[in-house]
Amino acid sequence: MFLLRPFSLIWYLISTTRNTLYNIGLLDSVAFDLPIICVGNLCAGGSGKTTITEYLTRLLFKNNQVGVLSRGYMRKTRGYVLANHTSTAEEIGDEPLQIKKNFPTITVAVCEQRAIGVPTMLCDNPQMNLIIMDDGFQHRSVKPFINILLTEYHRPFYNDYLLPYGRLRESRNGVRRADAVIITKCPEHADFDKIKFKVWEYADESIPIFFSREVYKSPVNFFGNHVIIFPGTTGVTLSGIAHPEHFEKHCSSLVSIQKNFRFPDHYQFKESDLKKMNREFDEMKEKGKIIFTTRKDFMRLQHPGIINQVASLPLAIIPVEAEFIQEPDSPINFDNFIFNKLRQWKNE
Repeated sequence: MFLLRPFSLIWYLISTTRNTLYNIGLLDSVAFDLPIICVGNLCAGGSGKTTITEYLTRLLFKNNQVGVLSRGYMRKTRGYVLANHTSTAEEIGDEPLQIKKNFPTITVAVCEQRAIGVPTMLCDNPQMNLIIMDDGFQHRSVKPFINILLTEYHRPFYNDYLLPYGRLRESRNGVRRADAVIITKCPEHADFDKIKFKVWEYADESIPIFFSREVYKSPVNFFGNHVIIFPGTTGVTLSGIAHPEHFEKHCSSLVSIQKNFRFPDHYQFKESDLKKMNREFDEMKEKGKIIFTTRKDFMRLQHPGIINQVASLPLAIIPVEAEFIQEPDSPINFDNFIFNKLRQWKNE
């Protein structure tokens, strides 16, 4: 890995030059006539962006015409695609599809070039008055009204290094562009003060820092009905996500897990994968058996080539949501921060 350090220097020069060109105005950032909330991170890989995007959607969509714009990572299409009730993960990506399934009435679209995606979304839905831009922190061609940076509690940006030696897409100083920082996936007893002081080594101390955790909800089956888990049930996990440890640990708290079937993040499951898992699953001698998977993985398990095979499995899909931890001495919580910022927009 040490041999990658020189390449990280090249990455630093490229990313810093690009940011400087935006900062001094030689590269344009387009501002739009509606508030755009950007949810992003400095690191490549999962930091909980989708759960925070869904939290914001849940918080705001009842009183706003909300749209969600994403890149649509690992989709097979290119350019701008508007999600609908027949969209697949191959067409728009697993995470945008999950958001569309969870919030079927909102506008969800994918586009690599966000400065093209925003106006095209507005043409598709002229009533839209707020856009949440998922994974947009490095997409500086669009100027967000609220820039939210996420970093994982156990994998914070200030302990990481630039690609390819580490996971950082840009230098740690990128945090200075954020209007707020969310420390995601916090354990039960988080050291708030230690984290804050570490973040403030790179950011202004006036920046609000919030803490969130992931809460797993009751499992549902293929048809969306609640799954009843009886005593003595055993099972396996099936996942293709960035860091499956938390998910697997939660499943182990529900039943005795015999094996964890792990695949790369955003992996498109194949018929051969399911057949192999089924063979090992059938060899388990226990009577009550179940297969746990995430909602994100379930989006890809609905691929037309395998959906009939998936429908026959004893599947338990576990949804996950973000929950914010309110510090005892904190003068403001995350919801109020968002509401206050949006009031500022209306008053400007």
